[in-house]
Amino acid sequence: MKKVFRMGVVFLGVFVLGFTGLMVSQQIHEEVTVTVLEVPIRVLQKGQVVKGLTEGDFEVFEKGKKQEIIGFDIVSRRITAPIEQPQMGFHNKRVFILIFNVFDYFGAVGEAIDNFFEDYFLPGDQFIIVTENQLFNFEMAETIGEVKTNLKEKLKEHKKRTSTSIFTAYREIGEMGNALYGLLTGRTLGTGTAGTFGSGSMSIDPTQAIMAFYENYQRVWKSYKRMYLMPEIEFYRELVNQIKIMEGEKWIICFQQRDLFPQLRKEGEVEREITTYLGSLMDRRGQMERRQIESAQMELQRSMAISRNFPREALEGIFLDANLTFHLLLMQSTRSIDSQSFELVNVDHDLESCFKDLSFITGGYTTFSHQVAEALKAAAENEDYHYVLWISPESKALKEKDIKVNVNLEDAQVIFRKHFAKQMNPPVVIKGFKAKDKAISFVIDNYERMKMGEVLNGIAEVKITLYDENSQIVFDSKRKLQFPNPEADIGITFNTLDAGDYFIIIEVRDMISNEKHIFSKPIVL
Repeated sequence: MKKVFRMGVVFLGVFVLGFTGLMVSQQIHEEVTVTVLEVPIRVLQKGQVVKGLTEGDFEVFEKGKKQEIIGFDIVSRRITAPIEQPQMGFHNKRVFILIFNVFDYFGAVGEAIDNFFEDYFLPGDQFIIVTENQLFNFEMAETIGEVKTNLKEKLKEHKKRTSTSIFTAYREIGEMGNALYGLLTGRTLGTGTAGTFGSGSMSIDPTQAIMAFYENYQRVWKSYKRMYLMPEIEFYRELVNQIKIMEGEKWIICFQQRDLFPQLRKEGEVEREITTYLGSLMDRRGQMERRQIESAQMELQRSMAISRNFPREALEGIFLDANLTFHLLLMQSTRSIDSQSFELVNVDHDLESCFKDLSFITGGYTTFSHQVAEALKAAAENEDYHYVLWISPESKALKEKDIKVNVNLEDAQVIFRKHFAKQMNPPVVIKGFKAKDKAISFVIDNYERMKMGEVLNGIAEVKITLYDENSQIVFDSKRKLQFPNPEADIGITFNTLDAGDYFIIIEVRDMISNEKHIFSKPIVL
């Protein structure tokens, strides 16, 4: 049966319009600050999840001092778990991040997209699409069929463009290799060869040509690595910070296709000719040139072994901080290359290894399969069973802390977040939302304030959009507001609207910190 719904889609963008009918009131209140650390813990024994532990089975230490456990919970969650649906058919319990690191879009990926929205995505769920270190936006829609079609078509179009850039890199490296091979073997130089080696002369020094080859190879490789293999830490930090303040379960499903890049084939034509040339450099000047070339070779090898600069610890810390479950669906690339000098090799070992670790420590599922829909089904049925402890450090200000968790169980493997970084000011947040009798109210909190004259003031841009049950916009406005108090109470009445079911999206942007929060849910007025 065709499902019809109005979707809560998360966009981390800036909304624009004008605000009317807004009443702002400030209330003086006392603040009580209690620092509480939430520590999700996963316990394994001989590779199997350990269930049924109690609070008394855990001990938490900070700097060797035992900490009081002030809260304890057991969490068992899976994507396929039934969720009770409210009368309107909406719920705000789950947020999905779908990461498509897929460079060769093929039919099995589209089939998995179909299955996700037909079998697992529920009305009211929220989702974010990420590809290649950026949010991927496409047209919103009312029906699941339209959502699937829009996403697949836009994704296919996007991947076609990125594939073109990838094969352009392949072609450029191949042409450089052919030109160098022709030079070293004394064959006729092809069109553009002199330009490849930075000279207009028909007589090109082989050492200079080899050095130019490695320099250009490095240039193409570094550009490729930056675009496709190195995660943008600030992007993921901002993304996860937004997700942390959203209610409900958080899931990541990462479609990761193993990435390939041309490397010189051992005993291939170009490698063989370079080795032969190095062997001919016997005199003093030749030895200097040989060391120069060997240095360029070693630098390229170091650059292609990206582990040195891969931000593994930072990336893992960002995702661990959000208490989400990370499912990793790995696929082999279908790319090929016809060359006697180059071969395609897997170059995303570090990213793949990091994602595998993330999947393991967050209770997720990892598989390698071209049957993407079947892999997605297995991930959706996978249970993430873990415990959550809450502790309250003696100091109200959370400085950088390292904790240790012990479990009263022999040979247990205990997985938890060990390091808590110094607490930064929390981002602006919308809380306490209420809707009743053609009116809404909510509180804006955590905005920064700065001195304006003799008064501390916060400044925020507030944008509200209201949809009726037919997904038509019935209220859409924006206004900049000043807040002299630590919290701002906002109230709006909609006397001209009919009583009934609506869907609301509220965005607040702190004009001082530039932090944003988006709130959305179905409401009854």
